[in-house]
Amino acid sequence: MKIILICLILLLTGCFENSGNLKNECVKSDTINNISYTTTYTINFKQDIISDVTVSYKYKGDKSSLNVIKESITSNDTEKNLDKNIIENTDTSYEVLYKINSSTNDIIKNKFGISEKRSTLVSSLKEQGFTCK
Repeated sequence: MKIILICLILLLTGCFENSGNLKNECVKSDTINNISYTTTYTINFKQDIISDVTVSYKYKGDKSSLNVIKESITSNDTEKNLDKNIIENTDTSYEVLYKINSSTNDIIKNKFGISEKRSTLVSSLKEQGFTCK
């Protein structure tokens, strides 16, 4: 009886609100032309249905090479309602973070290769050389 009462209290107070939500992280790193980069997909999901994805691109290199990357990113990020945050912006490193959720339009989801199912996205990322946990 006490256990039922405790569970009822926890349920009513919202302690089980995020129960069942899981997270996958897929990472790929490489170096091309003296620029090292790391791309990270953080996938939040419940029962294989994606609730949101955070995509991080982190670059390290010399100033002129990074400027070319920054210009390229800026010219390609023209979609409305794109949730983009610049995390780091120095002469030798640059990191940009994108947040995509279920209400994000399909054009943006397609740009990042995001599907409805976590298993489909993880399989696609692994085929592209990502390591997923």
